[in-house]
Amino acid sequence: MLDSLIKTAHKLGPFDPRTQYEQFWVLSAMNQLLGYYANNLMRTMGSNLSEMDLVARYWSVFDRSFDDVKVITTRDRSCEATSIRINEGRRVDRVSEIKHKRPSIRPDLLLIRKEVEYGCSELGKIDDMVPTRKEIAETELHCPKTMKDIFDRAVYLAKNNKNA
Repeated sequence: MLDSLIKTAHKLGPFDPRTQYEQFWVLSAMNQLLGYYANNLMRTMGSNLSEMDLVARYWSVFDRSFDDVKVITTRDRSCEATSIRINEGRRVDRVSEIKHKRPSIRPDLLLIRKEVEYGCSELGKIDDMVPTRKEIAETELHCPKTMKDIFDRAVYLAKNNKNA
């Protein structure tokens, strides 16, 4: 079956990324993932596979699907919409000292277009080892809250911009 998939993928292309981006991306993704499968990458990496390895190998294939629609996929960045919500009570009131800015969560993926956040995701890896600091510290589901913050912020920005 693997041979059949590889032969079919070779027959499909090539595609011009300027005019046939969807087909170009699908074929590129297929070839990349077929290569991982043919070389038994998951088994080869075994228990040495980290969350960042999954991001670098697999999620990066997904990231490229957004290139054509000018959506930026970014990692290791605080969510602006959540930062605004959790720090909205910070005020200078001449009575007390201003509170320190609380850091926002950093989702594994943020989707941004024209400086507006549109989506996020988290990636997780299950292992049977001793819980790590990240597993202990991140005990709640961040994505639903973050997605609501992103939605609320996008609605707010759209109300103030008729061309949005």
